[in-house]
Amino acid sequence: TCRPGVGGAAERANRVQLVDDDHACPRLIACSSSILLDIVLPVRDSAGNVIAFFDIDSNQPGAYTSNNAEQLQKILDSAFAK
Repeated sequence: TCRPGVGGAAERANRVQLVDDDHACPRLIACSSSILLDIVLPVRDSAGNVIAFFDIDSNQPGAYTSNNAEQLQKILDSAFAK
């Protein structure tokens, strides 16, 4: 299935989506008007199939960086892609 929003973009690209300004993102499906930043990471099984998405929102600008995304992806991969 093809989901809309940032989660759908992560699914289609099969990679992390880091949105610095949710209000400027046309693919955003807002959960709350106070959300400023969104990071969505694919969770993969041992075969590399995407089995879920880890979605974190923040109302703080610049709360997450690409380094945070890389580190979070490593944690998810070590936990689920064994």
